[in-house]
Amino acid sequence: MDDFKPRIIFRDPVFDGAADPTVIRRASDGKLFMFYTQRRAALDCPSDSVEWCYGTKIGVAVSSDFNSWQYVGALTGSTVQGELSRRATPFETEGLSASGIKLCDVEKNNPSVILGFASDATSPYTGEAARRLRELGDSSHEGLGITKGADTSSVLTALPSRHLPLKGKASDTFWAPEVIFDGENYRMFVTYIDGVYSEWAGEASIEQYISPDLLEWRRVGRVEIESSRVIDPCLYPLPSGGWRMWFKDERRGSRTCYCDTEDFVSWRYGGFATDDTPQEGPNVFALGGYFWLVADVWDGLAVYRSDDLVSFKRQEGNILPGVASHADVFCERGPEGTARLVFFTYPEGGRRSAVCECGLTVEGGVLRAAL
Repeated sequence: MDDFKPRIIFRDPVFDGAADPTVIRRASDGKLFMFYTQRRAALDCPSDSVEWCYGTKIGVAVSSDFNSWQYVGALTGSTVQGELSRRATPFETEGLSASGIKLCDVEKNNPSVILGFASDATSPYTGEAARRLRELGDSSHEGLGITKGADTSSVLTALPSRHLPLKGKASDTFWAPEVIFDGENYRMFVTYIDGVYSEWAGEASIEQYISPDLLEWRRVGRVEIESSRVIDPCLYPLPSGGWRMWFKDERRGSRTCYCDTEDFVSWRYGGFATDDTPQEGPNVFALGGYFWLVADVWDGLAVYRSDDLVSFKRQEGNILPGVASHADVFCERGPEGTARLVFFTYPEGGRRSAVCECGLTVEGGVLRAAL
């Protein structure tokens, strides 16, 4: 793997910290949408602090061919704050029709919360840093956009290190989105943490949102799981009907667990899907006559194979060791046995990350990266 250089397809233009990508095609026009954790890699904070991984929004990029991706903006919202809704004025981004967003009056504990594109009003940056940031870029309704080529490292200032959660928009942390189409609407399942921390901390839940167009998301509610630290959801339809969700449970040894639903309202906990090693970012898909689960084990991706979505056997060796982190697998109609592995990596080392892709094939019952 020493001579392998992953094909970079996207870098976040705001913080240069795109992570945890997932890709879905919009049925209405064929546009590809990428949703990802917008880590604040350019944040000026101590080297031993992870607060740049908190206070994160969900970034959105679009493409028509999987090669050229256009940043659209970032989704923001809260499980405890008022709504974000659209203005009537449209804008165009390479043929993608969308709308501006304005912050509505806040009504505390409003259960009908919408995720929408972030406006400058929701920026966690204030004072001199915010003024200089606006001079360098465009804080428009598309999100916090930075002029191409601008160096933002000198103008982004750290939020104070905190071990207790803040109340307010700057404290909202969204990680690792999963987006599916249920036949009528799109559903997003995303990790939510109320707080910005300097170390890995905070209670984490999985929140569900629904959308007709992949642009504006209305909160359905929390996925009720008996754990205070569940992250990284992924979903796949069950052959017998209903859906299964896999997720990382940090209160159960950071193993991949699962739960089932028939209606996206009631969820039945099923136990461990894998229990051989700690891992995160599970992704489940069908390819080459088998079901597969890949998971980030911090040295590439562990691979598990199943015939029934219940019993998973680990494949020898990891995919892209030392390269791939938290991957999605994008499968569509086409030749049997091909798919795209979409993952993030650290091209230069350090915090800054990029989204990459490569092919996947099944050969003799073994899942392989097509390098």
